[in-house]
Amino acid sequence: MPASLTVLIPCKNERRNIGPCIESVREIADEVLASDSACDGYWVYRANFFMGHRIRYTDWGRDRVLRLFRREQGKYIGDTDHAEVAVRSSRVGRLQNKLLHYTYWSYDHYFQKFHRYTTWQAEVWHRAGRRPSVLRLLVNAPLRFFRSYVVHLGFLDGLPGLQVSMLQGFDSFMKQARLWEK
Repeated sequence: MPASLTVLIPCKNERRNIGPCIESVREIADEVLASDSACDGYWVYRANFFMGHRIRYTDWGRDRVLRLFRREQGKYIGDTDHAEVAVRSSRVGRLQNKLLHYTYWSYDHYFQKFHRYTTWQAEVWHRAGRRPSVLRLLVNAPLRFFRSYVVHLGFLDGLPGLQVSMLQGFDSFMKQARLWEK
């Protein structure tokens, strides 16, 4: 078995040159690591897919996560697989290319996660002393749908955009309903 080769590319503010530089070593390297000293973490926008359909609009079209960070600077905050990364310094950049994110392949898959996430959020609110509200039960779901489908142009994603927007509204309703249940 041949030895593995890792290429480390130290750089600073080389946005224009880093792509060709990485490409120049791909044929010989098993792994390429680039280290930019200008940042301690990077926001990565996600290209979200719903049942195989790319969602370019809705709230999902604006989705970003902090996923590339210096180990000693970053820390996960939260109890679920949707935990956020916090970087101690304020030196955070933004990557240009998007991370492909295949969220749900079926409604069965969606509802498995739906149950877990809505239950968890209601529990967090309940422990924090938040009380159910008739107004939130009535208003949150339609407002969330409106924001996703109209304000964030979900209608441009066609039928998948309608479904995602409806599900986001339903998700908002169920979080409130589960809080009331507690």
